[in-house]
Amino acid sequence: VAKTTLVTLGGSFVNRISPAKVGGIALNLRYLQKQGVDTAVATASIGLYQLVGFLVHISLLLVFSVWAGKTISFARFLPKGSTVLLVVAVVLVVIGVAIGIPKLRRLVVGFIKPQLGKIRDSLRDLMHNPLRLLVMVVGSAILTLSYIGELWASIQAFGGGIPIAGIAVVF
Repeated sequence: VAKTTLVTLGGSFVNRISPAKVGGIALNLRYLQKQGVDTAVATASIGLYQLVGFLVHISLLLVFSVWAGKTISFARFLPKGSTVLLVVAVVLVVIGVAIGIPKLRRLVVGFIKPQLGKIRDSLRDLMHNPLRLLVMVVGSAILTLSYIGELWASIQAFGGGIPIAGIAVVF
């Protein structure tokens, strides 16, 4: 537990100086590898944690928005239709090339299939133990709420006056 806590603290620090939380993700991946977790399973675990964190963050954003009495239009946060179309087209071209060239297809399938099996087994274990999933969701919520609390305390230290619901929405 002490090592995991130190890695989490270190990851939080590294995320402050690296773009898009890449440093913390890399640190967590390396830590899991050192603990004997297969790289594919470790990567899937981190991806799942990031997804849960995103969903918790959005849920809290909606709760605090209602509390603050504001409505949120997510349309301004979404990319333009042409950007989405371009990304979809690039992804489809890459998939088409991977499927269309037999040698490349065998290479990709030969590499990905065993990794997907490990990930599937790991996710199956998680679904058979809902307490682990609950701990992941609650831990993510506590982390986000603690960041909101830290921002609120910092603002209060400088005179504040902003309600916590507004601070949470800004966060």
